[in-house]
Amino acid sequence: MACDGDKDELCHCDMDELDCSNEALESEDEPLDTVDLDIKDEKFTIRVADFSKNEIKEIRKGKILQGHETQIEELNLGHNVIDKIDSGAFASLKNLKKLKLNDNSLYKLKKSFFQGLDQLHMLDLSFNKIKTLPEDVFSEMKNLKKLILDGNEIESMSASSFAGLDSLESLSLDDCGFKNKNQTDLFEKMPKLANLSLRGNPITEVPLAIKSLKTLNSLDLSETNIVELHSMSFKDEVKLNYLIMENMKYLATIQKCSFCGIDIETIILSNNSKLSYISPDAFGIQSDDEKKTETVKVFNIENCNITVLDEDLLIWDNLDDDQLHIGGNPIDCSCETSHLLSGFYFEYKNSHVMPKCKYPEKLNGKLLKDVEISDACEKMNRKGKWQKFAEILIFFLFFAGLSVGVYYIISTKKYLELIKTTPSGTPVHYSNLRNSANPDDRDALEADFQPRPAEV
Repeated sequence: MACDGDKDELCHCDMDELDCSNEALESEDEPLDTVDLDIKDEKFTIRVADFSKNEIKEIRKGKILQGHETQIEELNLGHNVIDKIDSGAFASLKNLKKLKLNDNSLYKLKKSFFQGLDQLHMLDLSFNKIKTLPEDVFSEMKNLKKLILDGNEIESMSASSFAGLDSLESLSLDDCGFKNKNQTDLFEKMPKLANLSLRGNPITEVPLAIKSLKTLNSLDLSETNIVELHSMSFKDEVKLNYLIMENMKYLATIQKCSFCGIDIETIILSNNSKLSYISPDAFGIQSDDEKKTETVKVFNIENCNITVLDEDLLIWDNLDDDQLHIGGNPIDCSCETSHLLSGFYFEYKNSHVMPKCKYPEKLNGKLLKDVEISDACEKMNRKGKWQKFAEILIFFLFFAGLSVGVYYIISTKKYLELIKTTPSGTPVHYSNLRNSANPDDRDALEADFQPRPAEV
């Protein structure tokens, strides 16, 4: 009997949550190996049921919290030893929206496992032993929005594996051994897919399959084996807003037009220790065609191996406030990087690692925000000196000219002529106006000021 109020009660009931987690570790009796429990208070409403971290081995049909099945919206069965699920085991959970089966021992999936789960929004199957995704295996879940398959060494899957997932928005296939870069139709059965994570897979190129995703918003390719990005990596038909490529062991170069024609706003390329070159025209800013990418608002290359970022790489003014993250790179503070120094665009207030100069030796270790451009760029320093000289010379010539002019006026007594000179022209007097006035007008005016006769 669960939630009986005893000191050593099995599970704990609070509000609308049933907490049966970790019973296998805390109980002195037999570990919890079932979800078929009776609740002492029959009127207790269970919206969330947590059976994680126990020794549950199988899920049997009709044996999930009998009498409360239609109340349950979230069911956590993660971190158990489940290797068997009856067909229709969850069919009675008509209002189930979240189902966690992560960190179990499932080695195969069947469509029948998910019968009746047409209200399910999230399914977590990560870190099981799944090798194959059969055709139509998820087709019962018409309203599924998020599917997590991380940590399964999936050897076989196709576009048909994801058939029926018309509402799916997020798919995570991290650490799945995914390597089929030439399969172009893999994701085409998910017309609303917006977020895709392929982190930790041994792929060496950006998968061609992403090019069919018309609603793609974010893509995570971190910890993959991609060596370089080039003009064919994404192509201009890819719709992408957020790209993450962190902790890449082999990524070394980003070639010309790697990001051309993509309306991307956020690019995270941090912690790529071999990344040493980003083409000045990686975003097509220097190109004359219509494939320029001018939408970048956040650019993060912290802890890479970049020494120079070309001034024409990005439209720097379009970046959000202090959303250029370049700390942890061996920056060469020179004329080529003067736009990154003090007095230009950035103060680096939001950086996790404050950027410092590596080269030249005299500026080694100095924060970029504290480096004067003239100290890093001798050419700018010389230009500044000539500019100051020109300003002084112009001022001197102006003052000299003014002095000569004043001396000339005084010495030739021209100022007396200026004082005597008055404007020419016929003076205008009020008497002229008075004498020239029309007699009739004068009579009319005088009449206006005569006293009025008394009214009778």
